[in-house]
Amino acid sequence: MKVSTLASALFLAASLTFLAALSTTVLADEDTIPTTPASPTVSGQLLEKGAWVAYSFPYPGDGSEVRFGLDYAPADVGTDQGVVLTGYRPSDPPPNGKPIGTATQYSNFGGKHLSIGSSEAGTYTVLLQNWDAAGRPVQFTLTVSNVTTFSPGPALTFVSSGPPGATSLASAPTSPSPPSAETSPPAPSPAAQIPSAQPTAGASGQLPVLGAWAAYTFPYAGDGSEIRFVLNYAPSDPLIDPGIVLSAYSPSSPLPDGKPIGTATQSGNPAEKRLSIASTEPGTYTLFIQGWGNAGRPVQFDLTVINITTGAPGPSLTLIGLGP
Repeated sequence: MKVSTLASALFLAASLTFLAALSTTVLADEDTIPTTPASPTVSGQLLEKGAWVAYSFPYPGDGSEVRFGLDYAPADVGTDQGVVLTGYRPSDPPPNGKPIGTATQYSNFGGKHLSIGSSEAGTYTVLLQNWDAAGRPVQFTLTVSNVTTFSPGPALTFVSSGPPGATSLASAPTSPSPPSAETSPPAPSPAAQIPSAQPTAGASGQLPVLGAWAAYTFPYAGDGSEIRFVLNYAPSDPLIDPGIVLSAYSPSSPLPDGKPIGTATQSGNPAEKRLSIASTEPGTYTLFIQGWGNAGRPVQFDLTVINITTGAPGPSLTLIGLGP
């Protein structure tokens, strides 16, 4: 038997075992999130080979394109082949249903995307699995956006996970207290609408006019670890893509006159750009996003931060400025 045939047979057998478990699993306490509200961004860890987590989301059946952006670490050939994300419609749910779609790989390691559009309304399911051959824990962040309406996607609600003890899922943060006047960042102007100014491991908002921008700071230890910024945006077309610019600046070369330590490049998905930095300089870094190619159209964005070296969520972002 060829190696590829044997590998396929083993994967199929493992998948069948997983499907049987999904239909009967009773979760241990550590696998439930009783207080986690629905959110368009979820994250956590699949701690071993065969670990999985399922989320549900509402969909109106209007044919709009809902896109799931999946980022994970470690990022290499093993995890690219072993991390599987699938979507299921209400009339054909797991464990025995046929997926409406399966995520495909970006051109680089560490990310996949899945788009769903349908005329069937109801509660859909997305299923994320870790089949890394080496059995390594996989850190993940899953973000949803509605590409058709240029807005965040439907909220994801935790359904189940398994086997017991094989997942570690991040609870959604509680609502923070309003910042004091001494620490509050500038109020958002009409040109850059950002829903929250609290430090967070990611950020989202809108660049509604040509030239709109937003600036964030984040702490970095200078330990050489790789921090990856993943920028998803909508709409996406040949006019908008070149004009969405994401740059990072070191403490010794800050804005407005400093030279960027790095600038994001387009990934295999036309609606996504990525920026990775690694440095020996500790301190407060700056992240700067601009919209120069939107022809006056609003651009919705979601920014996710991951520490690729440690496989953990990246440093928190703090909003410091908006314009014009």
